[in-house]
Amino acid sequence: MIGVEIRTYETVKSIIKFGVDITAASRSALHSAVQAGTESARHTTLFNNGTSKRRLFTRDSIEGTTNLGTLEGKISAGGASTWLNWGTRSFRQSRSPETGTLFAATPTPNRFKTSGRKGIVPRFFMNIARDMAEKTLDYGIDFYFARVIGHG
Repeated sequence: MIGVEIRTYETVKSIIKFGVDITAASRSALHSAVQAGTESARHTTLFNNGTSKRRLFTRDSIEGTTNLGTLEGKISAGGASTWLNWGTRSFRQSRSPETGTLFAATPTPNRFKTSGRKGIVPRFFMNIARDMAEKTLDYGIDFYFARVIGHG
């Protein structure tokens, strides 16, 4: 009787190393994508800084976070970014001089004091940041995986 011995230790070891390398490549690609998206949002020219207060609460509030354990990335912005990104409606309101009551302005009553705001035009800078992050992730996956596989 002829026996054949098959040793799988080296094969299993190579598969485990490949899995570790792919996970590391995924983490690197995700981290690069979140950084690119964050920088895109911070350096947009779709709105002016205006006051230093707006800059502080908008540009400086943009953060990118990654959870490399679960491979999740997030780009968030605070301050006035919600209004700058999605815009606001314009409105007019009137105040009765006798009672001080506020109500929606109508075109006819000239005796009431009117005030209003023009609203903010939407500037979808967070969508542009997301698109930049997605493109960077696609490129990063190709680049880092090619290095793991040995083609790069």
